[in-house]
Amino acid sequence: MIGVFEMSPADAPRQTGLGNAMLDSSVACSDNKRAFDSERPITAIHFLYSGVQIRGWAGPYLGTQLIEALIGCLIKNPL
Repeated sequence: MIGVFEMSPADAPRQTGLGNAMLDSSVACSDNKRAFDSERPITAIHFLYSGVQIRGWAGPYLGTQLIEALIGCLIKNPL
């Protein structure tokens, strides 16, 4: 009787195919990450708008207000 962690010889091609598919997808992800390398939106806001007032979410029950671009990322979820 075959246990949970044992493989039969018929499972080897399926496991090999799954491993190859996972390797191919990781190579494709790495290639796209390298080809389309760009900054995250929050990094662009900090760089482009440092010291500038922008309209953004001010916090719970405060809605949107004019805030400094660098302060917007410092607001944490109060829960």
